[in-house]
Amino acid sequence: MLKSYSTSIDLRKNKIHIVGLAFLFLGWLNLPAQVQVGQVIYGDTLGDAAGSALSMPDEKTIAIAAHGNSGKGLSGHVRVLSLNGGQWIQKGPDIYDLSEHDWTGWSIDMPDANTLAVGTINSNIPGKRAGHVRIFEWDGQSWEQKGQTIVGESAGDRCGSSVSMPDANTIAIGAYQNGGNGPQSGHVRIFTWDGEFWIQKGQDIDGEGSFDRSGCSVCMPDPNTIAIGAYLNNGNGINAGHVRIYKWNDSAWIQKGQDIDGQFAGFRLGFSVSMPDENTIAIGADLIEAPGKDTGRIQVFTWYNHRWVQKGQDIMGSEVKDLTGFSVSMPDANTVAYGAFGSSLTKKQAGVVRMFSWSGSQWMQIGQDIYGELPFDWFGHSLSMPDHKTIGIGAPGDFRDTGFVKVYRLPESRFIYKPVLENIVVYPNPTKDEITIQFDEVQHRIELSLQTPNGKILDVQTHRNISVLPYKIPAPPGVFLLHISNGLQEATIRVVKE
Repeated sequence: MLKSYSTSIDLRKNKIHIVGLAFLFLGWLNLPAQVQVGQVIYGDTLGDAAGSALSMPDEKTIAIAAHGNSGKGLSGHVRVLSLNGGQWIQKGPDIYDLSEHDWTGWSIDMPDANTLAVGTINSNIPGKRAGHVRIFEWDGQSWEQKGQTIVGESAGDRCGSSVSMPDANTIAIGAYQNGGNGPQSGHVRIFTWDGEFWIQKGQDIDGEGSFDRSGCSVCMPDPNTIAIGAYLNNGNGINAGHVRIYKWNDSAWIQKGQDIDGQFAGFRLGFSVSMPDENTIAIGADLIEAPGKDTGRIQVFTWYNHRWVQKGQDIMGSEVKDLTGFSVSMPDANTVAYGAFGSSLTKKQAGVVRMFSWSGSQWMQIGQDIYGELPFDWFGHSLSMPDHKTIGIGAPGDFRDTGFVKVYRLPESRFIYKPVLENIVVYPNPTKDEITIQFDEVQHRIELSLQTPNGKILDVQTHRNISVLPYKIPAPPGVFLLHISNGLQEATIRVVKE
């Protein structure tokens, strides 16, 4: 039910007071819930960890990894299913690996319904835990390997820690412990299909420094663009993490724009990445090593004026260290989902998944929270959204259960609002240059985002432990939207600079 709201304007002091629930013009309240599609897809036996990774190229196809499966001695396996008559039906035999304890399916990706990439990080060829990746294609009856196995360069590389295929003939492979630029600096290699073999395209893209673990996450929206996460990079503090985006210039991979750095030590930005197009990226930061009471989060960036600029507010988790940001999926520039598999909102580490849509000025939740069923389900460990209405969610459990996957279909987008940040006073408004933002109590953490009315982000700031905040508008005269969030509540204020 809608709460009452009021907005009062004191013209004598040019102040705007916001009380209660405001700015309902941005959307409308809820909301039919999302609907499950087909049956729950369970693993075979205890310890399978089905749902540890998954990929959906379209709404009727899903690949599910169970890297703890013991069908061939804990080698792990991958299973592809198709939706038929409202039920998920297996498509072809399970895909196993060659040896025991290989952990087949650590990473998987499907660019289309008939092509599948499978990463196996514990493979011992050419050296112990070098890792490898295999690509498969559907021949009408079974999954046949396409080309050679792509192996790690040396022992300990963990080749296949991440994979991404923008199409059936291009693949990016992360090896987050490769030592090309120092121990565990990590690297990514891109390969293209020449009709017979997988041929490397360009140079190895090495991590910036030792122990960066670059290549822990990768995403290619097209064959000439790649995003690479290095969640332990120290560029902005110990384990702050960063993400780099590269473009192909016909002979080499060249960085596009600046490093996108984590905000402080322990931020671990880049643990997950999702890139729906060459100019938009969603990045997860789980903050598991951060001090204090900050939560994990998702940040979305857009390419503007030759830089990566944040689009909207941080999308915050709801609990400290709930592993928000461990997984993220972005099917288009205006839709994003995250998993927090460590969430204990309902049961201990049952997990939760949330989806968001861009309102034109901020990220608003769509659908309802989707929770795990039992303690330690780890629901949301993996996600895949092939479009803005469909989501597959993996719940592998903590290796004491079979694991399972559910697929949901969302209704038309309808926003669920966080409670609006109340009792804010903004003055003077209009202003010649600077406004003062006054809160009724000290705010532990405040994020500001100044945007144009069409959603172009002009400025993003974070402040801590404040009740009064002077803010100089860094733009020429005009009308702007100032989004204010403390992680749990938020408000959007129209500001005029004369």
